[in-house]
Amino acid sequence: MNLLIPSYVIQRDVSIETVYQLTCRDRNRLALTSDLLAAVALGIKNILVMTGDYVTLDDDPGQNPFLT
Repeated sequence: MNLLIPSYVIQRDVSIETVYQLTCRDRNRLALTSDLLAAVALGIKNILVMTGDYVTLDDDPGQNPFLT
């Protein structure tokens, strides 16, 4: 599940400001823009954006993460 949904539900039902965590690792620019626009439309103000793990620093550098 995208973390946008529980962030919105907690914020709506419990009235606590949530922090929506967005990882950019496996997403293109259009998908990231879509998630950010959705967060703003739902009233989520706190967004933590991280790059994620680099696939070249994995234990098996020859593995292609997009083929698994």
